[in-house]
Amino acid sequence: MNLNKELHEEFEHSGDTDWSNPTDVCIDGLWYPNYKADPRLVVREMEKREDWPLFLSHLCSRVTYDHAISGTLNLIMDETGKIRDLAIEWMKE
Repeated sequence: MNLNKELHEEFEHSGDTDWSNPTDVCIDGLWYPNYKADPRLVVREMEKREDWPLFLSHLCSRVTYDHAISGTLNLIMDETGKIRDLAIEWMKE
């Protein structure tokens, strides 16, 4: 399964939502947000969850103290799907 589709379904959404992001991806004829290309979308959805503070701590624990600022910025700016993959991992635990 496509990881963008998997995460979207974990967020309890279906395809063809009212998203209007130019990075959306078409999977099996339905449009899904591209959580890989735009990690802000992951953060916005995770913020809606009751376990958001725990996920945020989990996310921050991936960044070492010595590299706190640059590591955090790298996660926020990442377009390879790191935050998307961490969110999927987190929700499966």
